[in-house]
Amino acid sequence: MFLTAMAGNPVAQQSARDLGVEISWVGWASAAVVPGLVSLPVVPWVMSKIYRPTVVKTPEAGEAARAQLRESGPMSRREWIMASTFVLLLILWCLGDVLNIDATTAAFAGAAIATGAPPLFAALVFGFIGSLFGGLAHDSSGPAGVIYGSGYVKTSELFRIGFVMSIVNIAIWTSVGGLWMKVIGVW
Repeated sequence: MFLTAMAGNPVAQQSARDLGVEISWVGWASAAVVPGLVSLPVVPWVMSKIYRPTVVKTPEAGEAARAQLRESGPMSRREWIMASTFVLLLILWCLGDVLNIDATTAAFAGAAIATGAPPLFAALVFGFIGSLFGGLAHDSSGPAGVIYGSGYVKTSELFRIGFVMSIVNIAIWTSVGGLWMKVIGVW
């Protein structure tokens, strides 16, 4: 849902900028918020149906987390500095356009624009697709490689689930996302 959520998104943003299409952090978030919020409950639900979890209840998780926090103690000065720096960087990234701090832009927008697609809509769609297909295959994103490399999921299973989830994501982001972007005037 956020421009800064995946390394490829700013690359997509810069590619769009190179083609004359400007995508701000707020613009990206505005276009992605509704389909993203629909995806939040739907994707885990679909995954739980096709890939049954082995652990379904963890009543002790909350207490275990509280015990770990008690054991860790209060945040140190260095931890506060790091947390503050993170928040500051996030704010600067979000307000980059307002503050004239360049982040970077979009991927295949040129072909879409050449075929008559509205430039901003095309740039956003291609940018979103890059994030959505991070789980399609064992080499499609950094986390996918870690999951595959652990041996926990077989290659055939990863491709099967990746295919099913790509269909779910395409359905949500083309129907809900397309309608939402029409409502907010992206196209």
